[in-house]
Amino acid sequence: MVAAFVDSGAMALGGSDAHYALVGGLVALALGIGLMRPGPCGHLHLLSASSVGLAAWILPSCPRWLAIPILLGMTLPLTIVARRLGQVLTPTSCAGRRTMLVAFCLGLMLVNFGTGPWLFLLMLVGILLPPPVGKADPATDFEPPTNLQQVSVVMVALLGAAMMIALHPYLTLFDDGSVLQDTRRAVSLVGVFAFGWWLLGTSIGDNKLLRFPGAALLCGVVAFAISTSAVSAGKLSEAKVFAGLISWGPLLNLLGRTEPLTENHWVWVPLFTLALGALPMFAWAAAMRATLGARKQGVPTSMALGLALIGFGLGYLLLGGMDHRFAGQASLNTAFSIALVAALACATAANLRLGIPALIIAIGIPFMQSGAPTVPTTGHPFRDWFEYKIAINNSEQSGQKTGRGSVARVLDRGGAASVFGTFFLADGRNVITPTPEMDRLWSAEVLFPLVLKGKAERVLMVGTPHGPSMRALKNVSTKSVHWAVDPPELAEVAWGYQPSWLQLELNGLTATAAEADGKFDYIFVRENAMWEQRRARSFRPAALRHGARKLAPGGMLALALDPSRTLPGMVSRIGEALADAVGAETHYWIIPHGVRVPGLILTAQKSGGEGRQDTQRWIEHPGAAKVLEEMDYMGYPMKPGVDLKVLEFKPRVDESKHFNNLLAGPLPNMHLALASTAHFAKEGMLPFHRAGRVLAGLGAEGALPWVMATHENAQIFDLPDNQLVADEKKADFDFATYKGLLKLARLHPDSLLLQRTCEVFAWSAVANREVEWLMDFVPKLVDDLGWRTSTLLWAYASALHEMLDSDGAEKLIEEALEADPNFEFALDLQKVIHGDESQFESRSEHEGHEDH
Repeated sequence: MVAAFVDSGAMALGGSDAHYALVGGLVALALGIGLMRPGPCGHLHLLSASSVGLAAWILPSCPRWLAIPILLGMTLPLTIVARRLGQVLTPTSCAGRRTMLVAFCLGLMLVNFGTGPWLFLLMLVGILLPPPVGKADPATDFEPPTNLQQVSVVMVALLGAAMMIALHPYLTLFDDGSVLQDTRRAVSLVGVFAFGWWLLGTSIGDNKLLRFPGAALLCGVVAFAISTSAVSAGKLSEAKVFAGLISWGPLLNLLGRTEPLTENHWVWVPLFTLALGALPMFAWAAAMRATLGARKQGVPTSMALGLALIGFGLGYLLLGGMDHRFAGQASLNTAFSIALVAALACATAANLRLGIPALIIAIGIPFMQSGAPTVPTTGHPFRDWFEYKIAINNSEQSGQKTGRGSVARVLDRGGAASVFGTFFLADGRNVITPTPEMDRLWSAEVLFPLVLKGKAERVLMVGTPHGPSMRALKNVSTKSVHWAVDPPELAEVAWGYQPSWLQLELNGLTATAAEADGKFDYIFVRENAMWEQRRARSFRPAALRHGARKLAPGGMLALALDPSRTLPGMVSRIGEALADAVGAETHYWIIPHGVRVPGLILTAQKSGGEGRQDTQRWIEHPGAAKVLEEMDYMGYPMKPGVDLKVLEFKPRVDESKHFNNLLAGPLPNMHLALASTAHFAKEGMLPFHRAGRVLAGLGAEGALPWVMATHENAQIFDLPDNQLVADEKKADFDFATYKGLLKLARLHPDSLLLQRTCEVFAWSAVANREVEWLMDFVPKLVDDLGWRTSTLLWAYASALHEMLDSDGAEKLIEEALEADPNFEFALDLQKVIHGDESQFESRSEHEGHEDH
């Protein structure tokens, strides 16, 4: 229940990792203070627990100015709840305390998966019930700990918080960061913690002479592990070391495998977690146990838990909530310094007056040998055909920064730069910017809502930093573009090291939309790795409310969703949350990207201003419409009053089989559902089939989403999917798709965007030599509907030529060249028909050509 309160409070402040650290630290501090003074609270316990539960329920709906006093006011009820908990813990037997520890760990796992509203209510009722009275522990005659001993416990606990904050970016460097991987990581670390606590910590803590000197030395081991953590992560990133670890013979024999481990194997995360975090976690757990001492001479249970929570609370308040510019490198240095201070506190508690200087020097020697902590200097070797390295600018500076919770970096990927690009923005392991051929499609998604809204002078972009989208906004006279992304280091390294950001200027940068200054005419939200918890937060109701509060009158809030990384049940639920946040109807749009997976756009416009979203669907921003029409690849021409009606849909049967409401809180389980969408190396056609399931529930049967669903469901994994060729040559087809497109074309014969989409499908059918389907599709478009465009005429001619009708093909080619004398494909086909060049030479000449 307390975790639900932390989640709700952090989302009310904005939803960044810093907000979670601030609220979590405040809650831990309040609980720790209450546990230090256990005692009866009467009916105040019931009132306090109820108020905390109520606050967790209402906080996500509160603006920031109201959430701050509520959070501060809840410290007193939390302290009272902790006093009651301390009263229960004091007489509890050792077995009872172990049972409570196991229950606490199970609760952590439950929190990680999410609860939803009904399970939260059940927990709240459970807290309000009177607790059982534990049997008295015969070993509870404690000697009161001295002030120095209490300070040492707090400092070691503070070291634990600092250690986790500093090491977290490196522990998550080799996996996708989904809730399943986070749970495996947590279980691995808890196992190491228990091992260090009972194996080493108990033996040292039960020895009165070794208790604090041993804790001081163990803090020195933690300091050494922190100082070398980034170096270790960089070493593991080297191709040979990385390959050796995942191909380690004894481990593969134990698992019964003959192939190297892959990232979706359950051992993957524990392996890298133990490689990077086992030593500091083991040493810290032993130090923590040692400072608590023996059962009779040590710190009482309630006080021990209180001191630990105070240390953790101070750590997360001071370090986790610091400005992002002091995260990363600064957090490593700070954690190292805290380790030395903790060692000094333990040494002082042991009266090692003469040994303190020697102890500190001994602890500092490993740090001086390893040098200052740095970020890894090598790129993560993704499992594909390419090699990666960190991008370097003209000043020989490395294109990476360690942010709060992850390593932000620009990776320079070797390969065919003209087709696949070289520079990619990565958040830890997750590559979050698209390939260059997808850049244009992302830019189209950003501009499309402006066609509905009209001009926007101030724009706020939330989520994945993307230079081409920002350039597209500047091309339609947008004066200022602000960005909100957590951590902000992602935008900083993208702006500094990706060529697509050249000559672009960020007018503002924050971690969340709630922290952005002023009002905005247009807010666009897009995240490219929603399986990671903090990426999905941008689509939660609280985050959407923050965005809606930043809208100027007449402003528009637009959301972009990728069907291949979404789930059934999400689109309609997010649309409902968007309508509730803005106070206006949500409109749903599908943006076709040729044979690629289409995009989904959700828009809601605040009342007031000059823009409109009426039933006529007029184009409000001709400049944006013109830029869309002239885009490379396929373009997005739109005819007023026609094309927007084709693109709009209403969710039909968008329901989840496993979750009632993915967004319902406190602690919604959306991130648990999205864990299945994380990218892995051998996922094959899974993303396309997932997109097919999502699109099939959107719009009526026969509408554009339904037609595109048939196309996604038709994808199969075959040879071209392993080749470096254009997507049009990888695509597989079902005649139901062509039949659906033909039916739509007959219903909307004036639709320019539908005509362009049919052209791309026709070109792809030619590339895949689907002659029979071409003859059932293209002639009806050309002859019946009068769509005699150069591309469709060329596709028609190609089909006739394959059927040995050279005369008919030549007539169509001549007509195509009259419409476009420079149409390259028509000129090539004309040469083939005249015998000037072979058909195979013509095809090989344009292998990978995309500008159709």
